[in-house]
Amino acid sequence: MGTVGVVLAIGSLGACGGAVADVAIADAAANDSSSVADATADVTVEDDADAGANGDAAADVGTADGTPVPTTITFVSGSDWPWFAGDLGGVDGGSLGMAAVVCVTPTTPPNCPAGAVCYQSGAGVGWTADTSAFPTAYWIWRGDVSPNAVGDLQFAVFQKQFVLGANPRGAIHIAADDFAEVQVNGSFAGSTGSVTDTTLSGPSQSVLSTIDLDPYLVEGDNTITIIGQNGPASFGGCLVACTYAQNPAGVVFGGTLTSY
Repeated sequence: MGTVGVVLAIGSLGACGGAVADVAIADAAANDSSSVADATADVTVEDDADAGANGDAAADVGTADGTPVPTTITFVSGSDWPWFAGDLGGVDGGSLGMAAVVCVTPTTPPNCPAGAVCYQSGAGVGWTADTSAFPTAYWIWRGDVSPNAVGDLQFAVFQKQFVLGANPRGAIHIAADDFAEVQVNGSFAGSTGSVTDTTLSGPSQSVLSTIDLDPYLVEGDNTITIIGQNGPASFGGCLVACTYAQNPAGVVFGGTLTSY
């Protein structure tokens, strides 16, 4: 299992549909992969009387009686999220490129897109979180990921900026293999999974956990950071080091930000 956190080299990274070395997985629960889709932030305008009727309206458009209409930004995990070196302390240095979309196998998860990095060939298990509410959300991991690279306890850090209006509100729904932490404007907002307890890391890839962002959002510029970490070799059933093929890693998420 791997963690979350947020340049696809298809030949060397084990692209789905390509030849990937068959690796016996000692612990099926350790299987996991991330994939990222090209998901740009969708901006919609919602009004109680006519929700989402005008997705192109400006943020300051109001109703006939002058009531402000909220602007909602929907964001999802995908290859449009820059990735960084870093750890639980946050990013370390500038962006290293864009996130890689990852999958356990070409059919796991079921929405694994063509061109994603596949950790394994054949049948796979894991990554069963229901992302149907965010159909363009894909599992992602660091952009330099390779199935044959050592994956134990590796971090993947993703970060984006959003500009919000007055009275901002928001939430993120996230799953990880094996651990993910969400930070907003440098403050800890919540986490899911574990790199020490398999009773927590297993469920974290099967269910989207909801994290409230309201207390950390401000009017103006906001930075959302997703920090993922893969579990240790023991999570993959390895006596020494595990590759990503034996101990997959990834994070998938979707969320909304609303302001006036």
